[in-house]
Amino acid sequence: MKATNTTTPIPQHTSEVANGSLLVVDDEPVIRMIARTCLSAAGFVVEEAGDEASAREAIRKAAEPFDLILLDLTLGETHGADLIPHFRTWSPSTRILVFSGLGSEEAEGLDAEGYLSKPFTKKSLLAAVSQALMRGDKGQESGGRKPKTSP
Repeated sequence: MKATNTTTPIPQHTSEVANGSLLVVDDEPVIRMIARTCLSAAGFVVEEAGDEASAREAIRKAAEPFDLILLDLTLGETHGADLIPHFRTWSPSTRILVFSGLGSEEAEGLDAEGYLSKPFTKKSLLAAVSQALMRGDKGQESGGRKPKTSP
């Protein structure tokens, strides 16, 4: 009888990592589309927002808090870093991943779970999202997800 290989290949992205709801906040429609396409194909539910007002509306309308907000640090006239405290107030359990084409120095000291440099690849986007999601539940202190507050 011939021996068979019984090892199973390990998937690059397990369903435990590649699920959840994400909000991509960027003023460039092509960046939002690329992120949405890559992340949706990996199993995430993805919403988009092009500015602070549409991000606030998406957070308000969501039945459950987003698991992660991907936030561009340069949103036209608004600096993305200025939105982080608002996102923390509106959705305390949501993790934040910032991204920018200006360099990682811009992200230093921010209250975020990670940084992603633009332009990004599908592989670097998925890796950064996975790492940010694994950084722990922002609502852990109270025994679970904190409820969102109205923006």
